[in-house]
Amino acid sequence: MSSKSAVITTRIHKGTRADALVDTRCDLYALIDHDLARKLRLLVIDRSERLLGSFSDATGATKATGVVVFNLELCGYNEKIFAYTVRSLGNDLFLGKPWIERNRILYNAITQRIRHRRGGIDLRLKGEEEPERVHQIRVTHLLPGAPFVTLYKRAQQRTEGYEVRAISLADI
Repeated sequence: MSSKSAVITTRIHKGTRADALVDTRCDLYALIDHDLARKLRLLVIDRSERLLGSFSDATGATKATGVVVFNLELCGYNEKIFAYTVRSLGNDLFLGKPWIERNRILYNAITQRIRHRRGGIDLRLKGEEEPERVHQIRVTHLLPGAPFVTLYKRAQQRTEGYEVRAISLADI
């Protein structure tokens, strides 16, 4: 019996799509491709190089070029991630065993489903369509509250009635 690798679609650093391999044999929390981290100008918190050891059977010891921090969004669940940067990673991200344990990930290889029990969500594998409801929320543009504050202040100054209407995501 064969199953696909557990590659999930994520969004990092202000909505950029990235593919993440969920790897049960990687003893590191997270790895990110060095070129992607530079392209997105992720915040580097440590530039020192260090030897990480092996995180896959195909490679030997791997050298990290630093540590970055970014926000990882998985189907609406956000998490701040600290990740080692590695050159020529193969995937955009590797999420290792410590990440799997912290988020109580449950992977069913037969049905190809990944359950994020900490966030209470099912994760999408690479290539799966985004659910319509999630897509509608994602494309909705949020407006700043300043125009409503201005209207409210004007309404307080007037003596006759004034009507202000707004819509929230809960109304959708």
